[in-house]
Amino acid sequence: MKYLVLIYSCLGFIIAQNFHPLPNNVFRISIDQGSSKYNWDRGQHQFSLDGIGKMYFDPFTHNDSVRFSSNLDLYNPGSLYLNNIIINQDTLSIASTIEGWMNQLNSDFNLNLPDFGPQNIDTNIFRYPEGSFFEKRSQEIIAQTLRIDYGFSNEFTFNISIPFIELFSINQSLSKVSVSKIQGVQSLIDYHQNAKSVLKNFIDSEAFIDLPGDSLEKILQYIYDLYYIKDGDFSVNWIQHAQDDPIGNDLVHKSFIPLEMGTEEGDYISLDSLTNWYYPSRKSGNGVGDIDIGLNILLKGDPPWSSDKSTESIYGQLFLSVPFGRTLASFKNSFNDKDIKNNQLNEVVFGKGVYRWTAGFLGVRYLKGKNVARVYYQGQYKFSVATILNTPVRFFSGGHTHPDSILQSIGNTYKYDMGDGLFIRAGGEYEIFQNRVRMIGELSSIYKGVDNYLSKNTRWDKWMEEQTGVISNLDMKMELWFVNSISSNRIGPFSFDAYVGYQERLVANNTYKGSRFYIGFSTFYQGW
Repeated sequence: MKYLVLIYSCLGFIIAQNFHPLPNNVFRISIDQGSSKYNWDRGQHQFSLDGIGKMYFDPFTHNDSVRFSSNLDLYNPGSLYLNNIIINQDTLSIASTIEGWMNQLNSDFNLNLPDFGPQNIDTNIFRYPEGSFFEKRSQEIIAQTLRIDYGFSNEFTFNISIPFIELFSINQSLSKVSVSKIQGVQSLIDYHQNAKSVLKNFIDSEAFIDLPGDSLEKILQYIYDLYYIKDGDFSVNWIQHAQDDPIGNDLVHKSFIPLEMGTEEGDYISLDSLTNWYYPSRKSGNGVGDIDIGLNILLKGDPPWSSDKSTESIYGQLFLSVPFGRTLASFKNSFNDKDIKNNQLNEVVFGKGVYRWTAGFLGVRYLKGKNVARVYYQGQYKFSVATILNTPVRFFSGGHTHPDSILQSIGNTYKYDMGDGLFIRAGGEYEIFQNRVRMIGELSSIYKGVDNYLSKNTRWDKWMEEQTGVISNLDMKMELWFVNSISSNRIGPFSFDAYVGYQERLVANNTYKGSRFYIGFSTFYQGW
């Protein structure tokens, strides 16, 4: 959801456009075409692969009888029960853990085989790889905005804005990506390397053949295959290659390699390959963005057309941003398409995904008969309704290299609540040629609080919140208007205004910095 930062900052101009109240039963239709380019040097980021750490020692899984009872780590795999195991079409139910069965076998036949019980490590320490990377982003947006205003009365003006996005492209550069080894796990590695060797040597020996009956031999072979063949259900054979540096030694086992990468058996996946797959250098998209609807209500003063003298008005404003724009698809569903490039990792998000309310006021003073035609000021408070969105499956945030492990840890969806925001602006309008050419200058600022994430994994929630963080910026905007909507000096039969504008981000905190250029026109119609 980091890309929601981009959406909020770069499409926020839609609601913040200049507002002119309309008389009763008058329509104003405005269309603009804009192009923006922004850049963001996000600096260095830290991450941890705690999901991979759990494959070595999982301190969080317990049952009623065993404190650390994960069947999928290296610490105590013998906690797995031998219930209803199928060997050569025979079903055996022993009602014992592997550790208990191995201890009984050793006792009965005076053997010294590994029992797969708890290992001698400090269980107060959770061990996992840690890493860092540097990130830079740039983005380009080419879009049209259709805005329709209608005067319900002289005091009420209705607005709707619909963005049509021709191009939304993001270029992302990740550099100096590094991942550390896992400290303090060598004893686990040594145990399983030794256990595999000892068990294999025994199975190949005469003592194995001399065991009474054949059920003991079958069960012992079953245990060996369970842990030490590549496709065993609880295989830890990956440790033979991974050692204490599973990323640095390249990925080779199916527990680490995303099936969606389409690799062949025996392929080695490097850190660079994995990073490039999860984070494509460029992605782009198009479509309709979030739709904004609103109402402006005259609270104090007079409408500007009501008098030949200077007027001052204060309007109350209420807007709703409807989540119509694209949000992330389900990771698994997105890979069902035959088009391998049309998946979640290559998607561009230009929808916030939440219903975003805006309440505020706008003060306008019209100065009749002077070059300074209008001054205005505005303040808005923004808040959202929490919603459920699809989980973005990513390597650095997910704590693992495999999508299935990431989704199992976080969940297929999560609850998202965009942080509350403030918007303020002030500007003035100067008439270069009276009733014909005007120039508008404006300063505006946006502040947005931290987004809230709620999933099955509190570490992921915290990491995502830190990544989005608090956003603030200061923008400067200049517009030049050609006015042909005043009946006394209108050229031709049609009433319209045309404008060209430039917006520059002067200050950017935790967001993009750049500029936007746009042109547009407005036309008016009288309802009957």
